[in-house]
Amino acid sequence: MNTSEDQQRAQWRADLTRIAAQIERLRTKIDTESQTLRATLLQEIAALQADLRKLEAAVDASAPDAYARQIAAQIEDLRAKGDAAYTQLHLDLTDAEIRRLELAATTASEDARPQIMARIDKLKATRIDTQSS
Repeated sequence: MNTSEDQQRAQWRADLTRIAAQIERLRTKIDTESQTLRATLLQEIAALQADLRKLEAAVDASAPDAYARQIAAQIEDLRAKGDAAYTQLHLDLTDAEIRRLELAATTASEDARPQIMARIDKLKATRIDTQSS
């Protein structure tokens, strides 16, 4: 080999090392952001559930009048918001897992890549099912 080829190979190795480090930083950032988002959504869901329990108790304690119907409507609204928050959390976690697996597939061996791609396909199908329901 000549010096030019050695220099090119060294540059490619340096570029690959730099890219691998960038990928690892992105993975770490995605994981951190996913965990933060999950924690935030779980807190919001817990707060909505607490509000729901309070309203349900108020409905149970009150007479069946217009006020009770108003509270019942608020309960249904909170229930819908809780369901939407849970669905969004599930979708966000699924998206993060898909991104993580797509990154892993780029460096996986030829033997492992089909399994990773099958898992990605399954997650995408689950995501579509969750969105449509």
